[in-house]
Amino acid sequence: MRTTLRTLLLSLILGTVTLGAATADARPRRGQVAQASDKRAKVKKKLRTMRAYVLTDELELDEPTAAKLFPILNKYDDKFAALAEENLELRGKARDAADQGDDKALDALIDKLVANQRARWDLDEKRFAEVRKVLTVTQAARILVVLPEIDRKILAGVRRAIRAGKAGKAGKAGKAGKAGRKRRGGQDDGSVKNPFADP
Repeated sequence: MRTTLRTLLLSLILGTVTLGAATADARPRRGQVAQASDKRAKVKKKLRTMRAYVLTDELELDEPTAAKLFPILNKYDDKFAALAEENLELRGKARDAADQGDDKALDALIDKLVANQRARWDLDEKRFAEVRKVLTVTQAARILVVLPEIDRKILAGVRRAIRAGKAGKAGKAGKAGKAGRKRRGGQDDGSVKNPFADP
C-alpha cells in the first residue's frame, strides 16, 4: 500500500513539474513575466505538498514533527534548485566542448562540475544535519533512503521539462541534432560516448 501510494504521488509530482513548465513555455513571452513567476510559485507549492504527502506516509509523521520537518526542507529547496540549474547549464557547455574537441574548455568545465557536485553534497549534508534533530533515529534512517529518491524524481522531471522547452525553441535544428545523436547512439564512428550527452 505504501509503495503504491508513493509511486502515485511521485507520478503526480512529475506531472505537475512537466505540465507547469510546458504551460509556462507555451505562453507568449511579452508581458507575461508576472504570470510565469506566479505559475512557478504554484508549481513549487504543489511539489512541496506532494513531497509532504510522501514523507508523512513513509516516515509515519505526527503533526508536531511534520510542522518542524517541512519548513527545514522548504528552506533548502531554492538552493538545490539553483545548483541543479547550474549543473544543467554546465553539462550543456561541457557537451558542446566535447563535441567540438575543445579539451581546454572541457577541462575547465569539469572543474566547475566537480565544484557544483561538491556544493550539492555539502548542502545535502547540512540539510540532513538539521532534519535529523527533529526526527527519531528510525525516521532519520528512513529519510536517508526516501528523500534522495524524491529529489531525483523531481530533478529528472525538471530536466525533462527544461529540455523540452529548449527543444521547442530550437525548432527543426534541435530536432535534427537529437535525431542525429539517436542514430549515432551518442557515438561518432566507434569513438567513446560523450559523457555529457543527455541520457
